[in-house]
Amino acid sequence: MGTATTRGAGYITHLHAFRGIAIILIVGAHALSMTFWKLGVHSRPNPDMVLLALCETIAHNSTIFFALISGLLFSVILAGRGWSRFFKNKFLNVILPYCLFSVLFTMFNWHFINGLQVFSGSPVEFVSESGINILWGRAAAHFWYIPVLAVLFLLTPALSWLMDRRWALAALAVMLIAPMFVSRTFPDNSVQNVIVFLAPYTFGIWLGARYEDRIAMVQRLAVPLTVVTALASVATFALFYFEYGPLMVAWEDPEGPINWFETASYVQKMALACIVLLWLRSRGEWMPRWLDLLAVNAFAIYFIYFFMLMTFYELVNQVVTAPPPPLIAGLVALAVWAGVLALCVGISVTMQKLLGHRSRMIIGA
Repeated sequence: MGTATTRGAGYITHLHAFRGIAIILIVGAHALSMTFWKLGVHSRPNPDMVLLALCETIAHNSTIFFALISGLLFSVILAGRGWSRFFKNKFLNVILPYCLFSVLFTMFNWHFINGLQVFSGSPVEFVSESGINILWGRAAAHFWYIPVLAVLFLLTPALSWLMDRRWALAALAVMLIAPMFVSRTFPDNSVQNVIVFLAPYTFGIWLGARYEDRIAMVQRLAVPLTVVTALASVATFALFYFEYGPLMVAWEDPEGPINWFETASYVQKMALACIVLLWLRSRGEWMPRWLDLLAVNAFAIYFIYFFMLMTFYELVNQVVTAPPPPLIAGLVALAVWAGVLALCVGISVTMQKLLGHRSRMIIGA
């Protein structure tokens, strides 16, 4: 089994690779399902539900990976650097780029049906709208996560202290169980979202605090975790196909306080995250160049990928007049997934060359 091998300060190969895998799945969460929607009926999404259910099973809730790796990297790397440096780093490299992109996407916003919308209000209205979008993560469909992450950053000192107590496992268990009965909301931000993503973030903090000992504990649970991943994947697919998917197509909200599709998906992604982390760790120093590029540019990709997706779909609307066969739609979805990732990396690398070290404060790279 590989170990947590470092390459300079702040670099651990398999954790770096884990961030790369996380951004691949996060982009896939929209690239796959939205491609099927856009290649289906343009006025009212009605794609092949089997393919859409498969896409949602693969990629939905992948932001859990991001939350887990953020908590893990805090304990393994950042905890010893002091709180002032921690908060300064998060503000300059995460919150500040988020605010800049929120302002940009307030001015130029892709609407799923109505296309590109350019803000037409007064300067005062623009400032007000930008502030609301920053506070609630409304400038883009996926930006809801950054205000949630900001709350998690603010809670980090308390969570770090809590995970160092004798009763840490009991507190962690409560946090891990809570998202099974508290469903996340979308696209609006909410207390529920904080509760859901508090679980993987805190688990990452706990895991990283005594990483070698605790990853060994996770390793001993590899078989049960694999079984849970498989069963939860089946449940996620079935619940989406029979329950949640038809509601999405009909533009309806699920009834009841608990969305069981979200519950199954949460369990699946938490178990899968552990399996992926163990697998990457077992690979030792394995790090292909393409995965390294994705990991290095993960936050930059996160900020810009949705705009790139919507730009592509506008082009699709101009040339696609009828839904293609499912096989063709599937191939297009995979091409969009890979193409958007490559395009975002290219934009990020270009910005880094133009702006140098300041690029982190602008695009998060």
